[in-house]
Amino acid sequence: MNIPNIISISRVGILFIFLPLIYYGSTEMKMIAIVLCPVMFLMDYFDGYFARKLNMTTQIGSFFDLMGDRITEIVLWLFFFSLGMVPWWAPTIIILRGFLSDWTRFRAKKSGKTVYAMMESPICKFLVCSKIMRGFYGSMKMILFILLSIQFVFSAGLENIIFYLVVLVITINLIRGLPVIYDGRKYLFKNSL
Repeated sequence: MNIPNIISISRVGILFIFLPLIYYGSTEMKMIAIVLCPVMFLMDYFDGYFARKLNMTTQIGSFFDLMGDRITEIVLWLFFFSLGMVPWWAPTIIILRGFLSDWTRFRAKKSGKTVYAMMESPICKFLVCSKIMRGFYGSMKMILFILLSIQFVFSAGLENIIFYLVVLVITINLIRGLPVIYDGRKYLFKNSL
């Protein structure tokens, strides 16, 4: 266990503190939950930052980071869907795209390709690997889930903004996921299980 891995695992822990606080908590507890929401997303940045800065990038760390991302994102989408705050198609697309891109990456890894090395075309590398796109997507998700949390707690009249942010986040998710599947298509069924 190193600092980046602890941060990755702690994100999931904060998620499971966030959920009961925002759903069952008093107004003060719900406000704490709203503050915890961006903390979860910033931790995703910091686990990678510390892994690179401290030269602690490992395969298990990459796995913890990916699982932390998937668990946090899917649970939040399903939570807000269960409250009727996001349309059914949003978590469906997130889950399917996540499964397909992660399966493609897994298959590429079995062929000796890293997540970034499997990306061949410059546009695909930019969309999937660049700090700009990763940061933009992470920021939009964070803003969306903060606004969903605020809307849930305060009924703040943010439904229209939230809907357009959902569409934007899903669009970015697909724009970043489809190149993984496209560039990794040759690994999908290579030496299948």
